[in-house]
Amino acid sequence: MKKNILNDLLETDLQYLYNTEKQIVKAMVKFHKVAADPDLRKAIQELLERSKVHILNLESVFEDLKFNKKGKKSKGMEGILEEAQEIVSKSGRTQPNVVDAALIGTIQRALHYKIATYRLLKTYAKLLDKQYVAELLDNSLDEDIRSDRKLLRIATRRVNPFLK
Repeated sequence: MKKNILNDLLETDLQYLYNTEKQIVKAMVKFHKVAADPDLRKAIQELLERSKVHILNLESVFEDLKFNKKGKKSKGMEGILEEAQEIVSKSGRTQPNVVDAALIGTIQRALHYKIATYRLLKTYAKLLDKQYVAELLDNSLDEDIRSDRKLLRIATRRVNPFLK
């Protein structure tokens, strides 16, 4: 009985994560257009490409586990990205380094949301003895952690020093 409940929870949270990744892809396209710093633009492009791969990986997981991939909208990610829309809409009237700093903050919040979700789902997969799924989720988790660190370096070395 417990495994059935955990399996259902895994499916539900995978659906939320799938929607999260799709929202991230759409947002990164917009963010890439308004980012001024070349390193930030490159980091956003890399995150966009990795998120597309994460989507494909999740689709593979849905297929392997015979889960339905549709049905759950991530309202948490939607909220994070809605806040970013305000930044994007003001990008023409605000100093480029201020926009970049705000974009980095938003992207890091989105990454932290994903990191927490990937960790949780990896744990569920391990508890259900779905090692392949756990490893796939762990790879995406590691990539998001590296992206977060890269953004932190860009913020502290290139963007934030110019806010003074």
